[in-house]
Amino acid sequence: MSTAQCRDVVRGCYVRALRPEAQLREVAARYALAARARPFTLCLICNRALEPVARSAVAHRLPAKVLQEQEIFSRCPGCERVYWPGSHYRRMRQALEQVPGFAGER
Repeated sequence: MSTAQCRDVVRGCYVRALRPEAQLREVAARYALAARARPFTLCLICNRALEPVARSAVAHRLPAKVLQEQEIFSRCPGCERVYWPGSHYRRMRQALEQVPGFAGER
């Protein structure tokens, strides 16, 4: 891997892989990210730390199917977005499990 050739870039590298899963493995290995990963802990909108929230506290904001299928929820204290371990979560976990050194949630 070669490094970026732009003065404005502090850290960077040329990613050679074409598929997103392979790109993730390449970048994670280059910067030793897997051991420090804290997936599913920050809001995707405002980047604040998520907090556990009772199902009853957010039930009025959730689709009926989610209420039937899910028990565990997190909420962003900033933007109030609600998260749960649904299908997107499962797909992202599968992708992360392909990264050498990824030890799961912390």
